[in-house]
Amino acid sequence: MGDSMSLVLPGATSGQVTVDVPAVAGTTTLTLPATSGTVALTTTPITSSQLPSGSVLQVVTANDAGSSTTSTTAVNLNVSAISITPKSTNSKLVIQVSFQGIITAAGAGTNSYGYFQINEGATLRSTAARSIAVVSASGTNMQTNAGQHLIAVVTNSSLTARSFNLYGYSSTSSATCYGNNMTWVITEVAV
Repeated sequence: MGDSMSLVLPGATSGQVTVDVPAVAGTTTLTLPATSGTVALTTTPITSSQLPSGSVLQVVTANDAGSSTTSTTAVNLNVSAISITPKSTNSKLVIQVSFQGIITAAGAGTNSYGYFQINEGATLRSTAARSIAVVSASGTNMQTNAGQHLIAVVTNSSLTARSFNLYGYSSTSSATCYGNNMTWVITEVAV
């Protein structure tokens, strides 16, 4: 057994393992699992492939001022793309964006709608939905302003950086669709 501060375990054929007790006051408990396995040491970090399914590998957050469009086809409303470089080749990316969605009326007596979606380049990643609408009564010109939240879940299989944007469009070119004050959260989750 070594001195009173150490526990020495001899190897089956040679060598030994020494467990040292720290020279501090107090009680420390080390609980070993009831199954066989390897204990991770601080000098050997746990890799993402060792984490169980559902573990959060990383979280990226960003804010973006956003912009507006009168386009009737989806266009980028981000000032700059929101990017994540995955840590695992077998993960899911949960992309969330909260923003202020605004649509102006197309004119008195004309209804207009604002549509928003999460894109990765030209690829649609969330359901494109009619998020807000203005029903403009005869003789009035209004706008609707509403808090919006979109979520997309994307399967990841590479370590290459991926970039996402909020896209938006209007139901008519005479109405303006705004996606402003964006807050992005991208969470990489082990599969």
